[in-house]
Amino acid sequence: MFLGLLVVFFCVSWVISSRKAEQFFKVTPVNLFAGDTQNFDFIKEQLVGLRKFIDRLPWILQVVFKGMIRSRSKSKTAIVCLTLCIFLMTVSLAGGVVAWSTTRNYVDNSFGQNVIAIGNKQVIDEYAAMMIDTLNTTLDTFNFLEPQFFIDESFLEKLTNIQQINIIDNRLIMVGTVVEVQTSEIVAGADGPYYVTYGPTNVRSTTALIVGVNADSIADNLLMQNMFLNSNTTIIGASLGQSIFDKPLKQKIVINSDDSSDRKEFPIGNVTLDPVNQGFVIYVPLDSLQKLNSMAAQNLVLVKVQDEAAISEIENLADQYGLSTLHLDRVHQLSLSNIDNVWLSILPFPILSVITTMIGLLNCLLVSFSGRMHDFGILRAMGAKSDYNAKIVLMESLTFIFPSAIIGITVGMFFNFFFILPNVTISPQMLVTCIGGLFLLLLSMCFIGTMIILRFNKQLPNNLMKM
Repeated sequence: MFLGLLVVFFCVSWVISSRKAEQFFKVTPVNLFAGDTQNFDFIKEQLVGLRKFIDRLPWILQVVFKGMIRSRSKSKTAIVCLTLCIFLMTVSLAGGVVAWSTTRNYVDNSFGQNVIAIGNKQVIDEYAAMMIDTLNTTLDTFNFLEPQFFIDESFLEKLTNIQQINIIDNRLIMVGTVVEVQTSEIVAGADGPYYVTYGPTNVRSTTALIVGVNADSIADNLLMQNMFLNSNTTIIGASLGQSIFDKPLKQKIVINSDDSSDRKEFPIGNVTLDPVNQGFVIYVPLDSLQKLNSMAAQNLVLVKVQDEAAISEIENLADQYGLSTLHLDRVHQLSLSNIDNVWLSILPFPILSVITTMIGLLNCLLVSFSGRMHDFGILRAMGAKSDYNAKIVLMESLTFIFPSAIIGITVGMFFNFFFILPNVTISPQMLVTCIGGLFLLLLSMCFIGTMIILRFNKQLPNNLMKM
């Protein structure tokens, strides 16, 4: 979804920049930036306070501001154009950084340190693939409930005797169909209580990874942060919650049900941002899932060790029972690498949005510079040095950028946090870095734009001497 939004924002920003350039160059530069129909005396009469403020500024700022005020309608157009471009650049560039950081935080919070997964090799491989693959959400026909995948109870007993183990989390994982349950509640209103119904009449369903877990292990945050599971509720992934629920925390869910009268309904206690199977996952109490499948077994064990000294002992015990082990730190790194590769693949779109913003700034500066050749000639005649024009162009670019950057970045970040990425998890340092980086990037654009304008106008002194 974010990739599609970046493409849209790039196309819109490109249209904004190019169309403004076409509009600017359809008229002669002198008519565009040399002055409006109102002369500067009119400005003095109407804006006495502003004139007094400008008169207190250094001479170079007076030249810049009075030139912009004299062509104030065109200056407003330029600022609006730049504001839109900076807004789109903020959404694509800063939004991409925020989304990348948030995704990495989700993955970090879903993996523990020094956690070992134990189970049949096929089960381990399938489970690891669901944690690593950041794009594929289609579950295959692999049956986790085959008898040969169940872990022997004697293995679990011997596992508890190994020192330096903090948590042993027995799990039962399976692929199944989950069905939403339409619910209703009485809500107090101004005209009295009334019923509110959550979910459509025709209930929705989807296939998801179902994980039976010990409530105590979840409370200890073995793999997932801020998740609290009790014997009567479930926890669902965010993608699953958005897929088939209107109000997940107000509704219930049914697992592997054909809508019969004896079905087991689970209230939804929490929605978690979990990368396993791209969030199409549901966590239920282990004993409830075992009863639902009429079995008292588990096919996956997660062990959190104090240090790596106990890993070899766990691996030796697993070998005796024909089981495989997987250090989830390795899966963690692979998952982060996949995320980085995804964001690197869409990096050209934020870069192109930066280029379009640069084009918009160059449009404004080029037309302003060309339209004020007469002003520059007068300054040269008054004894201004050759680099004085460069300072004026630079100050004017900063004057265009400053209000545009404040409005564009503020609105862009607000749009990122409240519309595109409402569940962001980003540190204050990263936020300050994003905003500061945008301002530094825009400041660099001003210097580069000034150099480009002067480069394209190398013959300016000769032209000025002819005026």
